[in-house]
Amino acid sequence: DLTSSIMDTVASYTTSVKAYVRQSRTSAQEEPLHQEQMFSLTVPHVVLRDTASIERLDRAANHFAPYASISVLDKEGNMNDDLKAFNPWEGTAEETKLALTRIREALPRFCNARLLIGGKTLRQSPENPKGYIGDYPGIIEEALHTLRKGQPLFVAGGFGGAAALLARELGLGPDLPIADAALTETRQCKNYRSSLEEIKERFDPSRTGLSEDDLRLLATTQRASELGTLLAKGLASSPAHCHNADH
Repeated sequence: DLTSSIMDTVASYTTSVKAYVRQSRTSAQEEPLHQEQMFSLTVPHVVLRDTASIERLDRAANHFAPYASISVLDKEGNMNDDLKAFNPWEGTAEETKLALTRIREALPRFCNARLLIGGKTLRQSPENPKGYIGDYPGIIEEALHTLRKGQPLFVAGGFGGAAALLARELGLGPDLPIADAALTETRQCKNYRSSLEEIKERFDPSRTGLSEDDLRLLATTQRASELGTLLAKGLASSPAHCHNADH
């Protein structure tokens, strides 16, 4: 659960510095440590399956209020920061699939670039109830919509999952280990295969701001610090101007 880990890290950081610093040694006035929000978390409604999940998210929103925002993306991909307006998701499998597609299609409106990490590689089934829903993994669908909007796509395949499969498809991590079952799924589903082909056609390494060596390292590293450094480098030097993003 990367989201929980990130939120715990931010909470630990802000607690240690008390989220405020003195403006000067001689002034009693305090200013926020960060003039803008440190992060914005958007949670798909479809993952909020019980009241406890919504209440936990609401408590987190109140806790992080001074330096972060937490919102929910509804089934149409619209953002709403009133967490109490949502009931637990009870949609059917088909409704969930459609909602996830609309949400992923809407994501480029809320960001300027996308980093892919992990992701499910096997379809949901009685034997694998926690598998992905739809024709292909969510990571692949997010990559597709990111590239269709001309935004930079960063692929961290060293942590495995669908991101590793995509890194190998793009030639960024040709030696990354991928389970045979995951590779079989890419061959058996026509829509899955055609999506991968479109991603390969649309992927433009130059938009990431990283060199070929950097992209290969990003695709294979298992060091979070190295990943963060490469991502910051790419975002700082990327020539892409994503005018379609809201913020």
